[in-house]
Amino acid sequence: PADGGAMVSIKGKNFGHSVGTLPTCRFGGTVVSGIRALENLIQCRSPPNQLGRQLVHVSLNGKDFTAESTWFAYRPVIKLLRLTPSNVPAKVGAEITLFGEGLQPGIMCSFDGSGHISAMVMSSTQMVCKMPPRGIAGLVTVTVTMNGTDHSGGLFLRVLNRAVINSVSPLFIPEGTSVQLVAHGTHFFPSNSLSCQFGGHGMAITSVPGHWLSDTRLTCHTPKFAVPTNGDVTVWVSNNGGVHRSPQGIRIPISPKVSAISISPISGNTDGGTVIRVKVSRWDFSFRCKCYFGTGAVSAVAMEGQGNNEVICVSPSHPLGTVPLRLVAEEGNSIAVGNFTFVPRPSIQSIQPSFGHTVGGTPITLRGDNLSGITLCRFSAPPIGVAAASVRFTEAEAL
Repeated sequence: PADGGAMVSIKGKNFGHSVGTLPTCRFGGTVVSGIRALENLIQCRSPPNQLGRQLVHVSLNGKDFTAESTWFAYRPVIKLLRLTPSNVPAKVGAEITLFGEGLQPGIMCSFDGSGHISAMVMSSTQMVCKMPPRGIAGLVTVTVTMNGTDHSGGLFLRVLNRAVINSVSPLFIPEGTSVQLVAHGTHFFPSNSLSCQFGGHGMAITSVPGHWLSDTRLTCHTPKFAVPTNGDVTVWVSNNGGVHRSPQGIRIPISPKVSAISISPISGNTDGGTVIRVKVSRWDFSFRCKCYFGTGAVSAVAMEGQGNNEVICVSPSHPLGTVPLRLVAEEGNSIAVGNFTFVPRPSIQSIQPSFGHTVGGTPITLRGDNLSGITLCRFSAPPIGVAAASVRFTEAEAL
């Protein structure tokens, strides 16, 4: 390298005839001290010099230099700045991309000093080396060299046990919705390269960042998916940004988008107990669900069949007012239904008249509290309904 420091070995004849003096080497016009390694081998460290080739001569007495010479090439100083991926699985060969300065054809990589591997130079700032499989986890030092002797770099590459995914939650992803997925498995490593990959079955692989929770749990936010032809997507995990994924993936169904068609009734008593029927476009009835009245949740019953996809909820007790109503499946699928209003329970204080003909048709006046909004009267058991159109308010607390 141009900054010097390379140990240069020079072979010749009659190098052993000088006694009491050290040999010297001259690189261009610069003289440096050397050592007599063997009878016909002198070694000197190259001094700094300008780029290009310089003639090298040797001297046994510091004054008389050999008439013969050889060429020594000064090349740009090599610097390694970073590498990717920053980690690789054990027992797997990997391509490592190195970024730096002064990279040039003929450069070689070394992993922990075990041999030299020719690199593919992409440019003066980027090169690729193939790392042989490593049997055990740990840190590996990566260096580069042009001559097999002088090494530059010293970047660290981490070898990890390969990440494995065993299960995920929730068990499905709603169509067109990004959800937070929790992956359970082994050998998850906390780094910026931790990630989840989604795809398979002809779909392009999409990689998203992962958030480390422990060596057995991580989270990531899923992309938004349309329902694929086969109905599901595969998820893998990776410690190095998807360069090496888990050997096996987990298939997750994509649930068709659900919408609410109708809700009845839209109000109920504050002390709860109102049966509410929500008709939906479609629903995965294999999952249990809950109705959320604002932030309060109650169990629901999903009913499928005869064209009636309904979810039935019983309202909880709640203060007066209007709250949003949502359906939430046990595994995370959620839809907004609309608003539900909690009103006081009506009470009857008097009825006039108190009897009528068996053929019906008798107008009846009821007086009491909280009668506003009443649309139906029920007579006896079994109940006999009277249409809402038959109800007429005569004053605020009478109908």
